Amino acid sequence: MNKFKNIGLMSLITILLGSILLAFNTNTAFGQEKREFYLFPVEIEGVEEEILKIPHDSFSVKTMIAKKGDNITVHYYNTEAQEKHNFVLLNPYNITKDLPGGQHAKISFIADKEGLFQYGCTYHMPTMTGQLLVLP
Repeated sequence: MNKFKNIGLMSLITILLGSILLAFNTNTAFGQEKREFYLFPVEIEGVEEEILKIPHDSFSVKTMIAKKGDNITVHYYNTEAQEKHNFVLLNPYNITKDLPGGQHAKISFIADKEGLFQYGCTYHMPTMTGQLLVLP
């Protein structure tokens, strides 16, 4: 079992490092950059959902950073076959995307407002949250 955990951990690290590198790919047209993020649910180790009465899920990316005007693409994967997840990024972006188990979606938008904006999965609050930071 530990062998599979190590393989899973190495895969997770590889995906996270890849998403960091991809987040800084640039598109020089109009001075805008293309930011891509790969998002999926991960289990918080040590959280006993039945005992603590909170979900044991979190997002793989806790903070997405972009500049105003950037083209954002979130590749969202629900890797849990039996659980429903969603991606909700409210005002000013008003994005909600439900994902049945085992599905994926591509969510694209322009980061046209500066600030710090919270996103989350409404099915797994308060642990499955993150933030989008849009810089000037």
